[in-house]
Amino acid sequence: MRGRAMVLARFQQWYTQLRSSMWLLPACFLVGASLLAFIITAIPGELPDAEQHWWAYLLAVNPEGASAVLTTIAGSMITVAGVTFSITMLVLAQAASQYSPRLLRDYMADRINQLTLAVIVGVFAYCLLVLRSLPAGSLLLGHGIAVMVALLGAFVGLALLIYFIHHIASSIQVSQVVAKITEDTQAAIAQRYDQAFGRVAENPAALRAGAVTPGEDGGSSGRQPAGHTLAAPLTGFVQQVYLNGLVKEADAQGQVVTMRVAVGEFVVQGQPLLYLHGPGWDEERCAALLRCYVINRHRTIEQDPAFGIRQLVDIAIKALSPGINDSTTAEQCVLYLGAVIADLSGRHMPEPFRRVNGQLRLQCQQRDFADYVEAAFAQIARDARGNLAVLATLGSSLAMLERTVPAERLGPIQQQRRHWAMQVRDSLSREDQLTLKI
Repeated sequence: MRGRAMVLARFQQWYTQLRSSMWLLPACFLVGASLLAFIITAIPGELPDAEQHWWAYLLAVNPEGASAVLTTIAGSMITVAGVTFSITMLVLAQAASQYSPRLLRDYMADRINQLTLAVIVGVFAYCLLVLRSLPAGSLLLGHGIAVMVALLGAFVGLALLIYFIHHIASSIQVSQVVAKITEDTQAAIAQRYDQAFGRVAENPAALRAGAVTPGEDGGSSGRQPAGHTLAAPLTGFVQQVYLNGLVKEADAQGQVVTMRVAVGEFVVQGQPLLYLHGPGWDEERCAALLRCYVINRHRTIEQDPAFGIRQLVDIAIKALSPGINDSTTAEQCVLYLGAVIADLSGRHMPEPFRRVNGQLRLQCQQRDFADYVEAAFAQIARDARGNLAVLATLGSSLAMLERTVPAERLGPIQQQRRHWAMQVRDSLSREDQLTLKI
């Protein structure tokens, strides 16, 4: 069971890394195109007589013509590959400078970009290998089919290039960027918080019943010998935590594990990561607990919806900078942040405690609704000081949330509303305050 949990955690890490890599799909197409070239050119038999079979006209080609066609296609494809690569690098540079450097992985993970480059590289490699196998004399049936497949691949590559240019032009539009980040963030929210708010009664006092602090066992038997801390093995961001694996290891030990770091936070090698209550933790079980953590150089959105909020906030802050001064972009970000918070407000936040057969086994470190609200609006409200348009949009978004959010969760929204009003009073004239209806 322990090995299965660790394999699942590592598979999630590898999948996240490979999904955002631009080399994997082109490499797969390169290998596939090479195998296809060897298989097709190995087909035996003579070319059929075009006068007896109408379809034979499609395969009718002489060695000189086949060589010219394959050479032209190969040269064109490698040129198109260079153009595609150049456009992609240009878009990455623009996204990093105009929006946020944290968007680069989203563009690298875009399937259209990866597929276009993969098809073009695959057609190029295919043409080279077919060209190498052309005989000096008459062509076989396999060579005729291979030339026809090369022509089809060239047309597919050109069609993808046209769509790629359209896709790139659409993807760099700020409305498209912000909407895509919002969709990814809401998808992460739906995966992490899949229960509707109110379906499970939220009673903070009941949830914390049996909670333990370092040096306590969480029961009525009093104190146990103090446990010990597991330190982070790497420096980086906590991308994912396999909670079920932590619970299983704690239950097998019969003790409680307390998380010290939440998903999305930055840790330094040697920083406390877990606290293990009670004695008797062997090295093998401690290593299994550490393997439940995925730590890498960057944040990912899969288990960290706050990262999507961070991206939207980054775009808004950069738009508010004096060098760009794009109030409309900041307003769009504020509106979409309101949509994200409205989605979060209707979902049940799981309790920070995990139990097995009624026994506390894991105390989680996780964000609550107030943390998400502050991450979405606090910094934008400070940076938008003096900008009437953005402050007005922020005020209307908070007012919308006050009408939408369940009564039990109005506190963080009202707190941000007070902070917003304070910023407005400190920065705007009396006439502008009346306009904003403060």
